[in-house]
Amino acid sequence: MPAFTDNEPQHAADGQRRKPGILAPILIGLGVLLLALAILLPTMVLGMVKKTPLDPATTTSIAEGKGKIFDADAGELVEYDNIQATRLVSIDTKASDSDVAVFQATLCVRKEPKSGAPDECDFMNDPDILSFSCDRVATKRYEATAVNEKKYFENVNNEPTDCEGTDYPDHQGLTYKFPFDVTADGNYEMNDGDSGGAVKAEYQGKETIKGVDVLHFKAEFPEADTKIKGIFPGTIQNTIEYWVEPTTGMVIKGAQHQVQKFENGDTAADVQLDFTEDNVNSNVAKAKDSLGLLNIVQLWAPIGAGLIGLCLIAAGLILRSKRRRDDEQDREYEYQPPAAYAGR
Repeated sequence: MPAFTDNEPQHAADGQRRKPGILAPILIGLGVLLLALAILLPTMVLGMVKKTPLDPATTTSIAEGKGKIFDADAGELVEYDNIQATRLVSIDTKASDSDVAVFQATLCVRKEPKSGAPDECDFMNDPDILSFSCDRVATKRYEATAVNEKKYFENVNNEPTDCEGTDYPDHQGLTYKFPFDVTADGNYEMNDGDSGGAVKAEYQGKETIKGVDVLHFKAEFPEADTKIKGIFPGTIQNTIEYWVEPTTGMVIKGAQHQVQKFENGDTAADVQLDFTEDNVNSNVAKAKDSLGLLNIVQLWAPIGAGLIGLCLIAAGLILRSKRRRDDEQDREYEYQPPAAYAGR
């Protein structure tokens, strides 16, 4: 009866069970996909993320300060120590699209803050209201510049009851935010609804606000004709400062100095307003959230995808190499039948 050594049958059986391996190609394929994703994230995907978000929620910005305002009853300038300007900004998500964001905004300026509901502005019946205006502007979602296309129904109107169908000049340049990737030497034309034009914001320096690095810009708008309190002919001149987080283009802090004069040159108003501390804190928090998302897409996600992809490819190559060695051993093995035992 033929006899076998202990190892020979097992080796032959292993050879019979071995099938073409699929794990190695799968690992290598997944690794290649992750490497491709690591390349796409900071290029194509980041470009899709760096856009003004189409968030329907209303953003409230409050600035407070002091100044002198002409009082018709007193016949002289009266100083106010707690003037408040409240701006409500929202995005018309139905009118916006993949390239354009349509902003709707109102601005209410009061002699004194209104307790309870600062966003309510009853221009016709509240004697403490100094001015009210509303605005609708369409901007490019990356560059943030005005689009001026009729289909977006852009308008500006200082009348409190109607924000459409007005004959104001087109929006120019930037309005409610800077573009992404702001630089100190960039040319940023800022829109001014009061003067109906735009001027370049001059770079003032780099600062840090509550842990967020910002670039400081200042725009001095030319004096323009206006109707003071909507009635008296005169002029208005604005100087506005912006503290901008450069990666997102968000305005973290703002300040405005406005001077109004009657036709005869007498001062009608001289007011300085600055973002409140709560407003700055809210903007800082939003900027940090946006920066966190951009850092994930631009840095950490590509690094993670790249490292995992390389590990998977390495694992797949090791498995494939081991498989080839096993196959070579199988081909080298030749079964030698043992000699039969001699009969008695």
